[in-house]
Amino acid sequence: MEKIAVSYDYPIVIISIIIAVFASFTTIELMRRTMQTIKQKHLWLLVSALTMGVGIWSMHFAGMLALESDVRFEYDIISTTTSLIIAIIASYAAFYFITFRKTTNLVLSLSAILLGTGISSMHYLGMHGMTVMNIDLSYDLLWVVISVLTGILGSGIALYVFANVNKEYLYVYQLLIATLLGFAISGLHYSAMKAVSIYNTVQGHDHFYQVWTVPAHSDYLLVAIVTVMFTIFIAMNTLTLRERIIQSEINYLAFHDPLTGLPNRNMLDQYIQESLLRGQKYNQPFSLFFLDLNDFKEINDTHGHDVGDSILVKVSERLSSSLRQGDVVTRLGGDEFIIVLDRIGADGAKEVAERILESFIEPIRVDGQEFKVKPSIGISIYPKDGQDMETLMKQADQAMYSAKNDDDRYMKRAD
Repeated sequence: MEKIAVSYDYPIVIISIIIAVFASFTTIELMRRTMQTIKQKHLWLLVSALTMGVGIWSMHFAGMLALESDVRFEYDIISTTTSLIIAIIASYAAFYFITFRKTTNLVLSLSAILLGTGISSMHYLGMHGMTVMNIDLSYDLLWVVISVLTGILGSGIALYVFANVNKEYLYVYQLLIATLLGFAISGLHYSAMKAVSIYNTVQGHDHFYQVWTVPAHSDYLLVAIVTVMFTIFIAMNTLTLRERIIQSEINYLAFHDPLTGLPNRNMLDQYIQESLLRGQKYNQPFSLFFLDLNDFKEINDTHGHDVGDSILVKVSERLSSSLRQGDVVTRLGGDEFIIVLDRIGADGAKEVAERILESFIEPIRVDGQEFKVKPSIGISIYPKDGQDMETLMKQADQAMYSAKNDDDRYMKRAD
C-alpha cells in the first residue's frame, strides 16, 4: 500500500475554527436564555443543541475541505447524516444535565464526557463516510486517544466556566467560553486528522453504506457551510438580542419612573440598603432628603396634568444637576422625591439642600408660561437620626412636613 501525502489549506483551516467559535458563541447565548426562562425550557434547550450540533458538523466538513491531496473524496449520505444527528443528541444530553441538574463537579464531568465523546463520534463516523475507491484509512491509537481527550477536557473547561459564571454577567465571559469550546472542537478535529493515514490500495475499501454519496467540491460546499453557519449565527443572535432588549426594557420600567426616567421606589430601596451596609462597615454617615413641591396640586388642577408632568420632568433635571456624581435622586410618586447623599453628614447635607433651593429661584418655563416652584426638604442623617431605612424615611418625611408648615424656611433637619 502506498501512503497518500496530504497537506492543509490554512485559510480554510482558520475558517473552520471561526465556524466552531461562532457556533459556540451562539449556543452559549441560547443556553443563557434556556437557563433563565421558566416556560419552554426544553424547546430552548433543543434549539441550543441543534445549533451546537450543526456547528460541530459544519466545522468538521470545513476542516475536511481544508485537506489537500490527489484523492477526490465523496461522502456517504447516510453516515454523514447520522454523524450530524449524533452531534445534536450529544449536545442535548450534555446541556440537559447542566440545565436540569445541580451543577456539581460530577455533573460537569458527565456533561464534558458526553459532549467530548459526541464530537469524537461525529468526527470518526464522518471519516467512515468517505467513500473513495482504492483507498484505506489507518488510525494511530495514541492520537485517537489524544483527540478524544482534547474534546473532553476542552469541553469540560468551557462548561465549568459557563456553569460558574453569574448569568447576569455572562456576556463578559461569553467570547472566552466560546473560544475555549471552539478550540476544543477544532482541536479534536485536527488531532484526529493527525491520527489518520490514507493509503492507496489495489482493492476498493468496502464501506457499509456506499449507495448514496455526494461529491465534495471544495468551493461550493465551503460556501454552503459558511452561509448556513452565518445564517444560524445571525438568526439566533437576533432572536436572543430581541429577547434581551425586551427584558432590559421590562427591568428598566421595574426600577425607573416612566415620566422622569429617575430611579423609583424599588431602586431606592436598593440604594438605601447599600448605603446602610457601607455606613455600618466603614462607620460613614449618609444623608437622606425627603422633598415635596409646594402648591404643586394647585398647578396641576389649574393648568392640567400635561403641564404638571412637564414641570416634574424639569424638576428632576434641576435636582440631578444640583448633586454630585454618585448621589441618587429618585421619584417616590406624585411630587415627592427622595435624595440619598453618600458619605455626607449634617454640614454637607445643609450645603446641598441650600444649593437645591437656589436652583429653584429661577421659574420653570412650560409652554411659554412661568411657574414659581419651591420645594420643601426634610433631612435625616445616618446614624444619628436612624439606623434602618424605615426610621430614616420616617424622620425625613416628618422634617419635610415641618418645613412645609414653616413660612420662613423650606429646609429642616429631623428633630
